[in-house]
Amino acid sequence: MNDTGPASAYRLRVELVGHTSDVRGVTCSPAGQIATASRDKLVNIWDVSASSAPLRTLSGHGHWVNDVVYVDERRIASACADGSVRVWDSISGAILHDIAAHKQAACGLSTDGVRLISSSWDKSARVWDASSATPLQSCGPHDAAVWASLPLPSGQVVTVAADKSVRLWPRAGVKSVVLSSAHTDVVRGAAHAPLGGFVTVSNDSSLVYWKPTAGGEFTPMRGIPNLHDGSYIYSVASAERDGRWRFVTAGEDNAIRVVVAMQGTQNVEFKCVQTIMHPGTVWDVALCPNGDIVTACSDGVARVFTTDSSTVADDDVLAAYEKAVSERKVSTKIIGGVDVSKLSSANDALSVPGTKDGENKIVRNADGTPEVHMWSAAEQKWTKIGDVVDDPSGGVSAGTILGKSYDFVFDVELGEAGPKKKLGYNRGENPYAAAQRFIDDNEINQDFLDQIATFITQQVPIELWGTPTEAHPTHLLEAVDMYQVAPLLRPACALPKEILLPVVRATSPAHEQRPRRPRSGIYRAALVLSPSAHLEMSMLL
Repeated sequence: MNDTGPASAYRLRVELVGHTSDVRGVTCSPAGQIATASRDKLVNIWDVSASSAPLRTLSGHGHWVNDVVYVDERRIASACADGSVRVWDSISGAILHDIAAHKQAACGLSTDGVRLISSSWDKSARVWDASSATPLQSCGPHDAAVWASLPLPSGQVVTVAADKSVRLWPRAGVKSVVLSSAHTDVVRGAAHAPLGGFVTVSNDSSLVYWKPTAGGEFTPMRGIPNLHDGSYIYSVASAERDGRWRFVTAGEDNAIRVVVAMQGTQNVEFKCVQTIMHPGTVWDVALCPNGDIVTACSDGVARVFTTDSSTVADDDVLAAYEKAVSERKVSTKIIGGVDVSKLSSANDALSVPGTKDGENKIVRNADGTPEVHMWSAAEQKWTKIGDVVDDPSGGVSAGTILGKSYDFVFDVELGEAGPKKKLGYNRGENPYAAAQRFIDDNEINQDFLDQIATFITQQVPIELWGTPTEAHPTHLLEAVDMYQVAPLLRPACALPKEILLPVVRATSPAHEQRPRRPRSGIYRAALVLSPSAHLEMSMLL
């Protein structure tokens, strides 16, 4: 088999700072311009060869923008949480088409230049003529939200969904084919692959390769089963350049993975060659024609990584980026507990090379505190990616959900007197990422995302939040007020009124007026998801 991997390691080229909330989607034009979509309801266009500032901003969406894709050199399509899809002229900023595409949030876009495909939480994907925006085909319904789609050269369409399935849609009016079961959790993304196949990624942390069969269908082959070490994979991008295939995945673990394909005549094998950590959750990833990688991060920053040494960022930018990554806090709950007395010193442990890219090693620094370091096979060095912090609850777990321990566990009631589900949160985690995980696990309407994230920020002390809320601690509450889709928060069980803390409304202008909260999860509170126009909170000690 031929190793089609990159010749050198990716390093930071530039940070694109121009959004005030999570960057949810990224795309690159054939000429190398970049577009980013954000929960701040904006699409920014960038020319990184000229400036690190936005070249143009496309505004007008009424809700957050979940995804963005270049249809061609000039036209950009964006998918909005209100269900609409817009096609823009990227030069003039004019809206060419405003499509009422879906009844629920439009969460993904894909295109082959002829067809534009939108996917949605309404359990469908819809195919549009990329020039006229007329509907061509409806792909659905799935049994749950459709996260992503992929147009194939054969004219078929692949859809992946929260029902854990991968489906193949031959053409309009023809029933879909449910492909063999290959994932054990929500399927999040799809991308082209060698030999006419494609890959899919999932919340089960795996990348699966689908090989075409003689009958025009696809069969799952071995990919990489635990690519993100058990964390959700949110997105995958692929590109073939000079006969070389590479893939990039984005995950809940604050990392992207660079994967290369080793292609034989009958099969393809995959190998992870580089792991790049970020200061926050990475929602999306794109590959540019020149081989650069663009990432969408929950800290509100899009980043470009390159293998071209002449365009690597200045040393001060690299140092600031590495510092932001190294300051990440890793809870002992997540890594199963740490006995500092048994850890090797950093000097001794880090003198031994790692055995694979992305390998983590916990060491004791000169001050005696534990740190997490990660091995980069591409750069042949260990890099600090975080500090290990004690369990906030003093070593006593607040609870477990699906076998995982969390610092905070809350009851979420699905409607008045509805079934209760468990919501878990670990300190230092992005509240949006925790809320999204809960939505995915329980197949809840995406419209509740802000409600759930707001609930977390009101239950957990602000110093324990992760990005992006450390930089923008009030935007969660503003979003709930604006869209009036607020939950009613109330105790999980009846207790004497004298131990209830005062009720606080999200519309209160003083963020610090909220009641003092415990620093651990040894208490209970419940979230009731309802269409109430007010947000109220009661807390129990």
